[in-house]
Parts: sequence; C-alpha cells; structure tokens
Amino acid sequence: MYWVSNGLVAILLALVLYIAHIHNQSPVPAFLWLAAVAIIVALLFLRRALKWRYPA
Repeated sequence: MYWVSNGLVAILLALVLYIAHIHNQSPVPAFLWLAAVAIIVALLFLRRALKWRYPA
C-alpha cells in the first residue's frame, strides 16, 4: 500500500502539472478535474488504511 500511495502522489503531481500547462491554451476538460479529485480521495483512504495498519 505504501508504494501505491507513492505512485498515486506521482500521478497526481503529473496530472496537476499537465492541467496547469494546458490551462494556458484552452479550458481544462472536466474529466481531468474529476480524475484529480478521485486520486485525492484515494490517497486519503490509503492514508487512513496505512495509519490503521501501522499505528504510530
């Protein structure tokens, strides 16, 4: 799960940079915003699962 969360963070960073890049030329398609929100929600669930599995 740790590597999955790191991969999702990398994908989210790339997606946000891509959104920032295309925002200068044209409107950003809604599915890109939905994908970013879905990744953030998945990261929150993974964070909760990792905290549950490995409490501090």
